[in-house]
Amino acid sequence: MKKETSFFAKFSPANIYKRVNKTLKIIFNKNIDTSTEEGRIAKREKAIVLTSVVASLAKIIALLTPFITVKISRNYLGEEIYGLWSSVNSFFAIFAFADLGLGSGLQTNLSKATGKDNNDNECKKLISSTFIMLFIVASIIILAFLGVYSFVDWAKLVGASDKEAIELAGPVFLVVTLPKLIDIPIGLTQRTQVAFQEGYNYYLWAIVGSILSLISVYVNVFVGSPKLVLLLCTSLIPTIVYVLNFVYYFCISKRKIFFPKIKYFSLATCKIMLRTGVGFLIIHILMNIGLSHMDSFIVGNVDSLSLAGDYSICLKVAAVINVIANMFGLPLWGVYGEALSRGDVAYVKHHVVKKAFFMLGITLFATFGGMILSPIAFKLIVGPDFTYNHWTLLGMFLLQCSFAFVNPFFMILNGTGDVKTQILAYGIFAPLSFILKWFLTPSLGVDIMPWITAISFIIIIYPIIIKRAFKIVDYYKDNNRGE
Repeated sequence: MKKETSFFAKFSPANIYKRVNKTLKIIFNKNIDTSTEEGRIAKREKAIVLTSVVASLAKIIALLTPFITVKISRNYLGEEIYGLWSSVNSFFAIFAFADLGLGSGLQTNLSKATGKDNNDNECKKLISSTFIMLFIVASIIILAFLGVYSFVDWAKLVGASDKEAIELAGPVFLVVTLPKLIDIPIGLTQRTQVAFQEGYNYYLWAIVGSILSLISVYVNVFVGSPKLVLLLCTSLIPTIVYVLNFVYYFCISKRKIFFPKIKYFSLATCKIMLRTGVGFLIIHILMNIGLSHMDSFIVGNVDSLSLAGDYSICLKVAAVINVIANMFGLPLWGVYGEALSRGDVAYVKHHVVKKAFFMLGITLFATFGGMILSPIAFKLIVGPDFTYNHWTLLGMFLLQCSFAFVNPFFMILNGTGDVKTQILAYGIFAPLSFILKWFLTPSLGVDIMPWITAISFIIIIYPIIIKRAFKIVDYYKDNNRGE
């Protein structure tokens, strides 16, 4: 009989050493024969572990950067301007549709293509066609934005009341929006790297971007730069780093054979990408409406920009949990898509359940630690005068935990291109969540917002997505058996 290992024994120094040693062996394993099922499993595990390890470091640095800079930037900008900045970034979430979902479509179709032999030409068509379409889309949106910029009352749009905030509202929209629009075609690099199970490359560049952003905040404050310059540097530096990632990956690395070229542009491929992309486009819009992305914007309109800034700080703390979900979940998109395309169904069925409970456990543990340490964290990153509601923060944490658990099941749908089910689920959840928050917040207070989102998410999303994920796995099992 197999001896049971106690909960505490699992976290003993000896066990931790074994796990670390096993992880290092997976990462540095170079002799992998991908012609066998065992070899393909080993390659997937290496991609998951390596991406998760580098992503962990990248996300930790990305989280620490705003925590380290929030106090100095909030004091330097003032509560109203800091709140304006947070509100503009929150408002921009509604423009997540700008890439028409083509980035997600590329990731899904590339994941499937990697499960086929002699796939270079198909990958070249997918990457080149997507990049050219995204470049055209970004150019049109930038020109349209610049065309209407002078005619929009940006201050009224975000509810600015302070004289300085009213004057800076338009320029802040400009410095935040333009870099994000430039990111639209450049974001193809990350999608390609994740689909090729090389997401660690993207996160290495993300680490560089976070460090440079951190340095820029202190340099601008030290030299007394205008507030708008500080905001411009914060927005532009990540974009510059992502451009460098694009140049290195497609011009220098071994993947340079996939550099986007007009000769690989294919209208037939565009139709396939648009068909998948439009579905992801709708999903992204619904997600941003229903989840917490627009909460600061709602708070700024129903209350004040100052409170919106404070609320966004709490969201940053709760985002620690979201980091875990993305860190362990994102690599699964390419892994599950490739595995199911090859017919390795048993691997996916076993792995998804194991990964879901792992992510739930680790996020609940992080929530427990976050609630205990949050008073110290807020005191350090903001100051002793900062106040917040513990139930609000707990709701934010639990929302991220609920998303973390179902994330691996979403990756099965993403990897196989099933957007209809996600549209159905978010089509019910998003309007209900947003409407409840918009109309209940003025009377019940902002503290109720994350709880509304979390409860609605669990009740609506869970049964639809989890059931569908298992149906997809069973379909691939039956299909392979039929062959």
